[in-house]
Amino acid sequence: MAHHLVGQLIGASLLLGAAMPSLARAGDGHIILYSERDRKGDALDIEDDTDNLGYTRWNDRARSLAVTGGTWEVCRHAGYRDCVTVSGWEKINDLASIDLDQAISSLRQTDRPQPSRLNSPFGMTVVWNDEKPRSVWPQGDSAYCRPDIREAFERRFGYSSAGEIEGDEASGRVTWQGKTWGYHCAPRQLDIWPE
Repeated sequence: MAHHLVGQLIGASLLLGAAMPSLARAGDGHIILYSERDRKGDALDIEDDTDNLGYTRWNDRARSLAVTGGTWEVCRHAGYRDCVTVSGWEKINDLASIDLDQAISSLRQTDRPQPSRLNSPFGMTVVWNDEKPRSVWPQGDSAYCRPDIREAFERRFGYSSAGEIEGDEASGRVTWQGKTWGYHCAPRQLDIWPE
């Protein structure tokens, strides 16, 4: 009898372990919106900040949610206005409990790691990204940023006469000490990422 009960407990714990989602890495964000209460109905998985659900069929539609990574602001209006903070692994079975039933229009993760930034001596903000950004600042008027690119690499990795910049003022590649990087230059900031 005791062995049978132990076997059932082990089997149940294995099933529960298989059903549990894997733990998100620090900074990973994931939130799921549901069209019905109690996390039922249609579902929308979101990993990226969304400043306006008005362009989708999910504006003012969600009735429940689950956060599976990160801390998020869920907001009544586009542009992250009138928000409520929800935390990792939190489940809200009825959004009326936070006064957002069928009222979410934007949402964003607030604890996402930010890329490292510095200002070049030429005045441009330099952002070192872990990967190619999904969106970058528009180029606008062409900015002469080759001195900023070279200065950014020399500050981070030390002087290298072997560094090569290929591309135009707006975008291209940099080979520095044998490694290739991409860049995008806009009047507002210079983005750099590994390729």
